[in-house]
Amino acid sequence: MLIVVLLAMIMLSALGVTLVLTTTAETRIAANFRVAEQTLYAAEAGAERALTDLRGVTDWNALLAGTIMSSFIDGPASGVRRLDDGSSVDLTRVENSRA
Repeated sequence: MLIVVLLAMIMLSALGVTLVLTTTAETRIAANFRVAEQTLYAAEAGAERALTDLRGVTDWNALLAGTIMSSFIDGPASGVRRLDDGSSVDLTRVENSRA
């Protein structure tokens, strides 16, 4: 009788471990799918934004030379920016703090 009980416990434990591993794998799969979908949507939005800017270009030579900037750019990659709420952020300091 003791052997039957031990075998039943081993089978139930194996079943429990299998269920936990399956649930964990499904959760990871769902998270990876969500991240992949978000990345796809972000890439599509970036491409649409670029196409919107490129449709209005009349002089491609100036664009390729870098003299025309996108309307999405609010200035050089460094310096101080004034935010909508009245505060400001120093991009140079932020960039240097990450290095």
